[in-house]
Amino acid sequence: MKRIILALTLIAGISLGGFSQLFQSGIYTIGGTSPDFTDFSTVLSRLKSSGISGGPVIFHIREGQYNEQLNIEVKRNSSNTDRVTFTFDPSNTGDVIITDSGNEGDPIVFIASGTNYITVRGLTIMSKSGSRFTRKAIEVFGVRNNEIVNNKIKREDQNTPRFDRGIFIGISYENKIVGNQISDCQIGIVVQGNKFASEELRIDSNTIVDWTRYGILAKHSGSLFIRHNTINSLIGAEGWVNSHPIGVSVSKVHQLEFSHNSIEMSVVDDCTGLKIEDISESLSSAPNPKEHNLIYNNTIVQTNTPSSIGSRLMIIRNTMYTYILHNSGYSKVSSSSQFNEGIVTFSGCDSTTVFMNNAIGNYADGKAYKVYSSTHIEKYNCFYAKKGTSSSTALGAGSFEADPKFKSATDLHVDLSSPLESKGVPTLIAKDKEGNIRTSAKPDLGAYEFNGSGGAISVLSLNKSNDKLNIYPNPTYGQVQFSSTISYRLVNALGSEVKSEESVEQADFSGLNAGVYYLMFEDNSSQKLVIR
Repeated sequence: MKRIILALTLIAGISLGGFSQLFQSGIYTIGGTSPDFTDFSTVLSRLKSSGISGGPVIFHIREGQYNEQLNIEVKRNSSNTDRVTFTFDPSNTGDVIITDSGNEGDPIVFIASGTNYITVRGLTIMSKSGSRFTRKAIEVFGVRNNEIVNNKIKREDQNTPRFDRGIFIGISYENKIVGNQISDCQIGIVVQGNKFASEELRIDSNTIVDWTRYGILAKHSGSLFIRHNTINSLIGAEGWVNSHPIGVSVSKVHQLEFSHNSIEMSVVDDCTGLKIEDISESLSSAPNPKEHNLIYNNTIVQTNTPSSIGSRLMIIRNTMYTYILHNSGYSKVSSSSQFNEGIVTFSGCDSTTVFMNNAIGNYADGKAYKVYSSTHIEKYNCFYAKKGTSSSTALGAGSFEADPKFKSATDLHVDLSSPLESKGVPTLIAKDKEGNIRTSAKPDLGAYEFNGSGGAISVLSLNKSNDKLNIYPNPTYGQVQFSSTISYRLVNALGSEVKSEESVEQADFSGLNAGVYYLMFEDNSSQKLVIR
């Protein structure tokens, strides 16, 4: 009997010892003064061998430099309630810097295959050693439901090798890459092998600067959402000859939304802002427009003056079920040999690809638009080529040649002198790049709607209320009185002007449909008016 009790005691001790390594739900500190853990090694070892229990686990990392590779592998976390978060300590006044002098091919932060529900937030991943052609800052491979949020990826100084890839996502899905600042990489973000059509990957609100090969490279993906990113490369393709740098390249995806992004390039010859190709799979044989691949409300700028054939704002190749709507582009492609080329080119696209409501300007030699054996639909666009015909083919219905009159090479807003006003046709894109409501009947071309005659009203303007003016009755069945003499424009909830008058003290809206309207005044203030 004593032997049995002793054996059971030993077994219990071993079991309890194993379970004592589990991280219970809570917040733990790493580094700094009196931490729970002085560095990452014990934390990572326990997460791998034992895992967590009872809910989310958060590690607050104290400011300072940590010369460690973070190989994150977690046992026993299978849902969002068991999420493990590595983030900066709220009391920090300096950065949390993660760097190491490991093997050239190893990433500094690695989320291992099968490790899900991890968040890495607010860290600085810094290159100090390793070959620029092989090193990754963050790699996420074979996982799902992970978040890479608000991190900085950079090199220590200009003498330090670049990362080859800032963030690499491989064979993973339902992940979010949001709000990161990535600089000095060969490639900013790489997405590869996410083949499940029903799964989503979101790349949102990242800033990627001074890359030399690609800002974002995505291929073989399911549902891919690339939104609100800033992708700038204002340097030469360091260390590469004829490297053909590309701002964003997307190919072979099941569904794509590429919207509200800003791409600016001033690099070398033969560069491309946006390249979309081999998007041939649709979610439906007779798709609803919302199931199309959507490319809209983007701005693309090339401020360099290349001297050879090949530089493009946009290359669209072998696509189906793709809408390209309300984009603005500015380029200088200067070369006598470039004259017959176009800064926007189409090839191999079928009639389910639509190019509409865009504004494209080429302010040097060369064409704005060229087609190579493509049956896509092109209509209601503005094309401009300063020194030659804008297009290599006849333009579609509603399209025309004119200078869009952008405010500058890098500011693609326009004003009342622009020919883009009210030249578009209605689409499912209800707001512009900045969130302003588009005119429902005749939207402006390009990425920005502006407040002109018949133009849309800024959301910011609608929030500036005129508290000094009284309007009565409100709600009204038609007749209203103003407490002073005013001039106004009345717009509906979509931003379309329906009536205007000058120097009046009353108005009659009885002929309008019931609904919510806005009275816009000369000082850009407004008041809501309800008509019954």
